[in-house]
Amino acid sequence: MKTIKFLNLSLLFIGFIACNQPATDKEKNTDNSRDSLNGQMKSSADSGKWLIFETDDYSIEYPGNWEIDTTGKDGTSFVLFENRGDKNPENILLMFDDLKGKSFDEYIAVSIKEIEKVENRELIANEKLSLNGMQGHNLTFTSIEEKNSLKVVQYIFLKGDSACGLQLMCELDKFDSYIIVGEKIMSTFRLK
Repeated sequence: MKTIKFLNLSLLFIGFIACNQPATDKEKNTDNSRDSLNGQMKSSADSGKWLIFETDDYSIEYPGNWEIDTTGKDGTSFVLFENRGDKNPENILLMFDDLKGKSFDEYIAVSIKEIEKVENRELIANEKLSLNGMQGHNLTFTSIEEKNSLKVVQYIFLKGDSACGLQLMCELDKFDSYIIVGEKIMSTFRLK
């Protein structure tokens, strides 16, 4: 059975993060630094200049203090991230995957099976989604690893014969800090 590309990319990023060395005491989040991060994320989402990235197929808006990588690395259309000097910045990425004759519902079912078959991964949201007039599906899951744990929110839409996956990926302990700006960015996504 064909492996889903953006689920594999999630595994790639999870493996990359898990293979990095654990944070030093200086790098570890404390309650004080988490409060500071919350404040920074709220200001990032609520103020400042927002930029628009637009192609013939889609558009998305993001805060001016975030960066965008459009090199196509690992099959992504783009990767958005706030460059805070982290080894593994939280990010939003977009990928397209050919349905190869599957219906959208079949594709979602395969995606769910791919998530559930990996040990230490828990599916926590599996629901239909409506965003900017587009109908899609939200799959949210956690992946618990020895060194790092992640939470991933995937919005999957149908575009022609392809599944379009918009994904927010955060370290689990930073998720609550990034979900505000992450959902705000994802809410601006539009397929054409």
